[in-house]
Amino acid sequence: MLVVQLAQNQHKEITSETNLKVLNQYNDYIANELQQLGIQLIPNAISHGIETPQVRSEKGKARQGKLILNCKIQLDGGLSFSCRDDGAGIVPERIRQAMLESGRYTNEQIAALSDKQIVLKLFDPGFSTASDINKDAGHGVPLDLIQSKISEIGGRLKLDTSLMNIRNLLLGYLLMLLQGLLNLASYTQKLT
Repeated sequence: MLVVQLAQNQHKEITSETNLKVLNQYNDYIANELQQLGIQLIPNAISHGIETPQVRSEKGKARQGKLILNCKIQLDGGLSFSCRDDGAGIVPERIRQAMLESGRYTNEQIAALSDKQIVLKLFDPGFSTASDINKDAGHGVPLDLIQSKISEIGGRLKLDTSLMNIRNLLLGYLLMLLQGLLNLASYTQKLT
């Protein structure tokens, strides 16, 4: 399994849960596109989100990180697909540092941006917070291409994160609300 292999490569301990049964209700195109998005997001969560067992222990967290892929039908009939982890969350200061190190931004430009604007830089083409490139991180599918793919199939991306909070361990929560997929699925089925 992809999660086990990536966790071993990065010396991390991770448990994973998947709940994608609802995809069986959709045509192969929609199901395949969503599964591919999940496969592209897993390395991101493991490489950038979930900490090593030692770091997690130092933070008072369980040694094993948690990764959850979930797909469900929303009350409005839309489809929600999420990839979330209980890792470090998205830290605006880390993004600011990567922006500065990239040479694409000045201190003044970075200082003028709010935390929300800083986090949105993760979706700029060619931008990465990876400090080193290895076989699992730093050269994968960038978030701008994932966002583009979501738009292409009629969805929208929502990013939600929070720093460590013992009561709520949904720290690196990435939620893609793929609204309109039911209409796209219906349209695609009429074409086939």
